[in-house]
Amino acid sequence: MSFTIFFSQKYYFHFLLSTHRHIHYLYYSLSHPAEPSFHLQWRRKRVISILIG
Repeated sequence: MSFTIFFSQKYYFHFLLSTHRHIHYLYYSLSHPAEPSFHLQWRRKRVISILIG
């Protein structure tokens, strides 16, 4: 039971963290439209890897 609560808390924390980063990257890409798209793709992959890990 405690393990399930711990796991859900960890997942919720990762979800909040990734959402915050995603919003930050969206804002950054809007304020810096000249940034290369491959850099944004690398960041997106990094966020996904953080979510899975």
